[in-house]
Amino acid sequence: MPSVEYTKEKGLVQKSSTSSSLDLRGELSGHRQAVRTLATATEQLSVADSGKELLLGTNVRSVLLPAVAGVKTTVKFTIGGVFTDGEIFTFEGFGRKFKLKIVADAADANSGKLVSTDADGVKTFQLENGVNQAGAATNLHALLKNGANDFAALSGVAVEDVAGNAFRIDASAVGSSNNGTLLNKDGDAFAANAAIATNLTVNVLPTQGQDAIADAAGLRIRLVAAAIDGNIVVEIPKDDAAAGRDEGSLVGTVLNKGGVEPVSGDAMTIDNGHDIAGDFFEFLCDGAASPKWYVSGAIQSDQAAALTFA
Repeated sequence: MPSVEYTKEKGLVQKSSTSSSLDLRGELSGHRQAVRTLATATEQLSVADSGKELLLGTNVRSVLLPAVAGVKTTVKFTIGGVFTDGEIFTFEGFGRKFKLKIVADAADANSGKLVSTDADGVKTFQLENGVNQAGAATNLHALLKNGANDFAALSGVAVEDVAGNAFRIDASAVGSSNNGTLLNKDGDAFAANAAIATNLTVNVLPTQGQDAIADAAGLRIRLVAAAIDGNIVVEIPKDDAAAGRDEGSLVGTVLNKGGVEPVSGDAMTIDNGHDIAGDFFEFLCDGAASPKWYVSGAIQSDQAAALTFA
């Protein structure tokens, strides 16, 4: 029966044998671990990062582990008063992209009427400004939830009733198609809690929706302290960005100079005041329906405050 043998001189060759086997007696050398430096404020890790050496560089403040169970997207609007006529902002999320232009209230119910369609097919619809804060909140809420005139209501979402001056939109299912970008009146992306139009603020952005991962067992994330210049939160992505997580938990222990630190919760904060280059942490996912991330690692500090969990 033929078998396979590897040698440095000949490489992989087939030879006659009485058994089927793979003989790797030659030398395999020069193989290195894949290394990637994390350097942006929020780093969303993916399955492709499993097994890599991920260096925690400057500017990093949040590291989101891969969403092994899938998460749902949430958007929260807060209305601070009457909208300003003429302003336009872009809404992209939950599988839709459109623009809303603020117009004056009118008896003929102008909200939802089509204004224009640009060269990319993006439509602009009217949104009445509201006679007061409550009216503005009601106008935006009603348009997105129920639709009006030429505007079709959002689908695949649950739109909460207005509470005070705010309401939330929650995706009905997980999936990256629920992601999106909200742009301000000048067409620029903005951070959470910034105004996209006068008296209109978005507190929660749709940035954490991801497709469910069919088999997450064995995902291994390894983080190594390199040039940390601030506290870093390593966390399981939130199912609901405005509340708690139900996408798994952190368990295990991390060695420190004085003993061990027990791991708990679903978010771990690395304290910049106690971290030392070379500290490392490993997160291994068990792939269960309610996944656990088994955490291990070693830090050189003997301070209990070097790591905190929530």
